[in-house]
Amino acid sequence: MNIRDRIFQKLTEMNMTQKEFANKTGIPETTVSDWKKKKTNPTSEKILIICKMPLKDRSNRKLLRKFININYEVENSQRKK
Repeated sequence: MNIRDRIFQKLTEMNMTQKEFANKTGIPETTVSDWKKKKTNPTSEKILIICKMPLKDRSNRKLLRKFININYEVENSQRKK
């Protein structure tokens, strides 16, 4: 599972729409939509923004960060091989 898939899975678990996610992160809604439609992954810059995303529930923020960071590390280690 790549970063894009993990983000959308977590949004589903959190009952958060793409529009709400875009508003909370400041990432344009069209960019978020492109990740899903064009099956592209967010840039490292966008991942950092997501990890700083303000969430009311602190546990959700920790889960989202952990979810994304673990996958990012795995993908980077695979690229180095």
